Amino acid sequence: MGSFAIELSDEPSAMLEKVSAAVSSMGGKCEGDESAGTIELRTPMGPVGGTYAVSGRTMTMDIHKKPMMVPQSMIEQAVRQWFGAAQA
Repeated sequence: MGSFAIELSDEPSAMLEKVSAAVSSMGGKCEGDESAGTIELRTPMGPVGGTYAVSGRTMTMDIHKKPMMVPQSMIEQAVRQWFGAAQA
């Protein structure tokens, strides 16, 4: 469906730990480690799911499932906010 990259400002393991906690608090799942994994989340509009891969301090997120009415840009913005919250 689409992909995007995020530059991580901290060690990938620390960033992913915080993001995993944020996703879990919303009833979702973040499984994997500092090199690769999956993120799944249910929203009122429908499920969102994808995979991530980390190389150095760059994480690439590939979205595989999203509600038809939700634009890719909205999902990207939400994921970037999770990482922004994790960087604070």
